[in-house]
Amino acid sequence: MAYDNIHNTNAIDNHWIAGSWRNSEQDLGGLNPATGAVIGSYAAGGSKKARETIAADLTAKKSVPLRCHARERIMRLSRKPNEGGREMKTAKTFFMALLSMALLCSFAYAETPAGKNQGPSPRLLTPLNSALVLIDHQPQMAFATRSIDGQTLVNNVTGLAKSAKVFNVPTVLTTVAAKSFSGPIFPTVQSVFPGLKPIDRTSMNAWEDNNFVDAVKKTGKKKLVMAALWTEVCLATAALSALDSGYEVYIVTDASGGVTTEAHDMAIKRMVQAGAVPVTWLQVLLEWQRDWARQETYDAVLAVAKEHGGAYGQGIGYAKSMLGEHAGEGASK
Repeated sequence: MAYDNIHNTNAIDNHWIAGSWRNSEQDLGGLNPATGAVIGSYAAGGSKKARETIAADLTAKKSVPLRCHARERIMRLSRKPNEGGREMKTAKTFFMALLSMALLCSFAYAETPAGKNQGPSPRLLTPLNSALVLIDHQPQMAFATRSIDGQTLVNNVTGLAKSAKVFNVPTVLTTVAAKSFSGPIFPTVQSVFPGLKPIDRTSMNAWEDNNFVDAVKKTGKKKLVMAALWTEVCLATAALSALDSGYEVYIVTDASGGVTTEAHDMAIKRMVQAGAVPVTWLQVLLEWQRDWARQETYDAVLAVAKEHGGAYGQGIGYAKSMLGEHAGEGASK
């Protein structure tokens, strides 16, 4: 009986009625090692032995929820069947429950990871696998932003821009109607990239501008770290479009803002549901650094954190003043 035809229970019923468990053991052997033998042992009258065998088999599996669920089903369904004509019906019902349990355990066993440390997750950001995209950080957009304090917004997006500069992460800047309505990109951001001209657009969705999309493609990166004003319009439309174009999108929530807190929050939820990953600007900086032993960027990272990292930056300054300039996470023990 084929594995993918397991729902055809007529053959199973016939095996049960005829007591021909040898065939059933062969049919079920492909689902999980010794599954057919275990069920056959139980049906033949060795119920105690079978329960012990199943328990041992389940203990070897890695899926705790499924293991507990299966054990509970064994205990509940292994009660002594009623005497008389209901015995066969009860036995058949119990067999199907065991079969279902075997399927669950087989799937859990097949999908269990090796559990060995394979190194850093490929989901993590590195300076070599990501690009930064800053969208519409302009005065007119900031005026109506209410989900985040204005000064905090400027501080955070500037810190994010400087973080990309430290690690030479490819960066795309874009604005909407800069000369006719919204004004230039924040001066603190432009000063980080003095030679990088923002791509000005008319479309609210940056992904509908060919020049912008071409610039993103030229970075050669599939992980995009994106921040924008407003969250619910310019970030959401671009992020969703990038996701559907095959990119991995990391949305910097504290370097973006909406016209209300609810608008910002709902947009974040919408993007996360579509597959975007929410991050914060300081998280991005430290994820790019990852190891304090990377001395080539150590001082620059601390400089950005001291200037834009709030209390964390104050803590860095305190450690240096109290313990000396040699103090640092990357110092040898």
